[in-house]
Amino acid sequence: MERTFGRIGRKLGRMVAATALVAGSGIAVAIVTASPASAATTLKVATTGSDTGNCQSNSCLTLGYALSQAGSGDTILLEPGTYASAHNPSGTSDTVGASLSGLTIASDSGAGGSASNTIIDATGEANGLVINANSVTVNGLTVENADNEGICVTPSTPSITGCVFTPPSSPTPAVSVTGALIENNVVNNNDACINHPTAADCPQPPNPFDDYGETIHLMSVANSTVTNNTVENNVGGILLTDEVGPTDGNTISGNTVSDNATDCGITLAGHSTNAVSTSGPTTGQPQPSQGGVYNNMVINNTANDNGAAGLLAAAGAPGSGVYNNTFKGNTATGNGLAGMTIHSHSPLQDINGNIVEDNVFSTDALHGGAGGGPGDAEGPPASANLTQTAGVEVLTVFAPLTGTLIENNTISGVYYGIWQSGLVSSTISGNTITVSPGGTQVFNVPAAGSGYRMAARDGGVFDFGSSGFYGSAPGSSLGAPVVGMANTPDGGGYWIVASNGNVAAFGDATNYGSLKGAALAAPIVGIAGTEDGGGYWLVGADGGIFTFGDATFMGSVPGVLKPGSHLNGAIVGIARTPSGGGYWVVGRDGGIFTFGDAPYLGSMGGTHLNAPIVGIASTPGSVDAATGSIVPDGYWLVASDGGVFNFGNAGFLGSMGGTHLNSPIVGIVPAAYALNFANFSLQSTGYSLVASDGGVFNFGSANFFGSLGGIKLAAPISAAG
Repeated sequence: MERTFGRIGRKLGRMVAATALVAGSGIAVAIVTASPASAATTLKVATTGSDTGNCQSNSCLTLGYALSQAGSGDTILLEPGTYASAHNPSGTSDTVGASLSGLTIASDSGAGGSASNTIIDATGEANGLVINANSVTVNGLTVENADNEGICVTPSTPSITGCVFTPPSSPTPAVSVTGALIENNVVNNNDACINHPTAADCPQPPNPFDDYGETIHLMSVANSTVTNNTVENNVGGILLTDEVGPTDGNTISGNTVSDNATDCGITLAGHSTNAVSTSGPTTGQPQPSQGGVYNNMVINNTANDNGAAGLLAAAGAPGSGVYNNTFKGNTATGNGLAGMTIHSHSPLQDINGNIVEDNVFSTDALHGGAGGGPGDAEGPPASANLTQTAGVEVLTVFAPLTGTLIENNTISGVYYGIWQSGLVSSTISGNTITVSPGGTQVFNVPAAGSGYRMAARDGGVFDFGSSGFYGSAPGSSLGAPVVGMANTPDGGGYWIVASNGNVAAFGDATNYGSLKGAALAAPIVGIAGTEDGGGYWLVGADGGIFTFGDATFMGSVPGVLKPGSHLNGAIVGIARTPSGGGYWVVGRDGGIFTFGDAPYLGSMGGTHLNAPIVGIASTPGSVDAATGSIVPDGYWLVASDGGVFNFGNAGFLGSMGGTHLNSPIVGIVPAAYALNFANFSLQSTGYSLVASDGGVFNFGSANFFGSLGGIKLAAPISAAG
């Protein structure tokens, strides 16, 4: 129906209006008469043709030439064969100019043509097809080997080349293409830039984890349909974005989007920062005439075995919006991220009101669900990461995420059926969820600072507040006293480590190995989990570093000591940077050693201490507004007498120094953080100190959730998190 209305509109546009004076009335009225209009014609393309004439009486050789001869409303039919874009007279991607509204490009079924034998080979070109006109149909073709998108639908503006967007120096009016129909095509082996990223047609992706636009890309497109296509073996599948205007009212249906090894199957991504007002009286309100990805239908698709999410609705920068979309009747199995993934990464976004219903999700989030890691094109930061398989993942970092409806889905073969983190308010009903042993049908990540845990030397674990209990290793089953504890990023599990390097994992923590039975130069004294929960570092009293899982070795203390030198104090702890790209190691004298992206911000080395340092904790970091990456910016040290020493952006909020303690302090646990919008720093607002008798002392906004003080313990507390 949309296409019918579009053609009526074009016919009316060809009519000529004149004015006449009605006799005796003095009233001028418009008289509308039809002007001659050229009838729609059919153009032919064949591998035996010649690029001469008008492609009507005789077939032409290339699609590019046929496009130069076509008019609005025409049809171009391609006979079976392979058509190299590089052979076009212009030597560039096939482009449907803005004047060619209503054009159809299709395989010639009358000549036996179909997507199986009618191929546009875009080797060496940026795109296979670029569509800048309204109401264009592409039917029954194979489009392959493009450096970027196979099929790109977008308005023709000075800021867009193909589907590569360059932000203009000054604001421009919002614009969208409408009425496209992309159906019955095979679009595969595109995004070839990943194999030769320095080629002329290969601009750098928006961030290191992004791709080159997916292989069917609707950029600022409205009321269009992508249906019954096969999209396989690209970097990513189908992408809807809103760089220069809103993307709304589209239907993505009946497509098979599989084996796109690096990115998502079907992605709705908010790129425009004009979609939501970020200032003035309308702050936080959507601006649908300016941008946003909204009111789209993603129905009855198959999105299997993709490198990231099967289906993704996400946005990165403040001012972006992906809202009121419906994902219904889809199947997503074997994807790297959750079958349905919804992410909001910045304040002043609208990722609300999305509907997820009647879908089948199974064995998804095989790579976990890194908020800002590989596969999530909308980037960091993330306050928590999914560490196990999941059917549906809903994450918000700063902005409340409301109105999500998750109902009547069938979810199986996963650890978490539905995983939610942040200020998420969803309606969940009627789902059939089957989880693996130890898993949870619906898991809500505890809010930062809403609880804490302790581990005793005998392996006992004690939880307080919203920190769940997932098991312990009582009776020193690890073969040595417990010396360290680390939580998984989503708080759904934890690791404990003994001085012999033996590691035990609980909840959604995975055991990636240990040093049990290894000959150690010094006992292990601490553990730190990686940013995505996919591994951990162990540190010895001599500063030796041992890596497991995806933890990267970035150096050790013995490796940086000068020959013949020695430590002034044994190493007592390790803390990773918020970005996961480095770690700090601290000695009992307060000396600091930095590795990877961990900055040196000061230490207590060489300073007289009333008591030895026993622990270190990192601030949550700051957000680089230009890149969205997390920048490490501070840390605290704590001494056994409760003295607290702060460096960088770590604020001093009080200590127990000079106060009589019943037992020595063994660790420090940061509380929740608050975002400072002025400089995008994630400022911690408090911390808790934990003593060996289980006593807890809170400072700043850190809440008291209970303690073990006054309770007789089988073994002293040795670690906290």
